[in-house]
Amino acid sequence: MKKGTSIMVGILILCFIASMVGIFQLFKAKTNKPVPLLNKDLNFFGATSKKGPGIGVVRVYGPIMTEAESYFAGFQERGCDSIVKKLDKFRKDDRVRAVVLRVNSPGGSIGASQEITEAVRRLKDDGKKVIVSMGDIAASGGYYISALADKIVANRGTITGSIGVISAGLNLTGLMEKHGVKMNVVKQGKNKDIFAYWRDMTAEERTILEELSKNVYEQFLEVVSKGRNIPKNELLPIADGKIITGEQALKLRLVDELGGFLKAVTIAANEVGLDPENPNLITSTEVGFQKLFELIGQESMSQRSMNFQQMLMSNPLPVLYYCAYSIPAPYITMMQ
Repeated sequence: MKKGTSIMVGILILCFIASMVGIFQLFKAKTNKPVPLLNKDLNFFGATSKKGPGIGVVRVYGPIMTEAESYFAGFQERGCDSIVKKLDKFRKDDRVRAVVLRVNSPGGSIGASQEITEAVRRLKDDGKKVIVSMGDIAASGGYYISALADKIVANRGTITGSIGVISAGLNLTGLMEKHGVKMNVVKQGKNKDIFAYWRDMTAEERTILEELSKNVYEQFLEVVSKGRNIPKNELLPIADGKIITGEQALKLRLVDELGGFLKAVTIAANEVGLDPENPNLITSTEVGFQKLFELIGQESMSQRSMNFQQMLMSNPLPVLYYCAYSIPAPYITMMQ
């Protein structure tokens, strides 16, 4: 059998298995049998819930970005829009007494982080408890969206912190000169190409970006200071962009307790008077195909990043050509 055919058959088999699991989960969701917490804490294909009050679970995995509201086979793509909708859905659901926000993210764009943070604020304003459970990493934007929670739970080795802002652009002038590449530019507004990779940054441009970065940094500090009840003057020494462990964060009052997802669920249950042994977790209706496509997308992004790095190390010329055909965006996305 040819290699291409084998791959196609393998994909079809995986799709069949995913669809069968999804159908099983949908039928399972119609029953009223309580499912033990240990069997549904991080159910890969999405968990079901029994009727009655419970705890909503929303997962924020990977970079925090705003993604297009497109659909594939009826399943919504990942992104902050999807997360905000889930949080607002739980806010309006009378069954949901509290929400556990499971964060496993290195950060992302400021706009997307702020939209999720505002959704958390709305939940709290409506009287619902929000407990954050940090996974492997909840740094920068991952910490930003966690800061307003009623309580933050992190593992001892969770990588968190990184309270800071960064924006960066390539300077390929030396590479362009080496290969005889020049850039023709027509612009209106002297700062339109402020992150141009074909020339050095001017002093005026650097000042503009520093002021922009400082403003966003102040916004970040304000959220953390309010959410953690730490005065800004006490926060500044630890808000220098460094990463820390969950154990260190506990000593610095950036998290409240050490533990995993189950610890966060137990805290949420106790906060709202539910049985911590069987709190009835209410998750989104993610089923087999959606999870399969998400995994394929994550693997694809990871592979593309790896291929780009390998190409840059082996031969930088294609990267130069790529940049030459990419028009700089009319805005700068500040990364947290």
